Amino acid sequence: MRATGAPAGPSTLQLKDLDNVLAAAGEVGVDLPLSRQVRDRYYLLVHELGGADLDHCALYLELEARNRHPA
Repeated sequence: MRATGAPAGPSTLQLKDLDNVLAAAGEVGVDLPLSRQVRDRYYLLVHELGGADLDHCALYLELEARNRHPA
């Protein structure tokens, strides 16, 4: 895979899709803990880190924010 710099889809859509997956799983009694964890990370990116309009690959920014250590 080669990075082109072209946006593949906004993080808001990734969050919506993960919400839909988790809702469907819940309807049939399936727990998806890793999907829930990724969903929570996208929620932070979209709602707390200003990444709503960024490509879904911007999840890396959430990882950076999570690992910032006070100087």
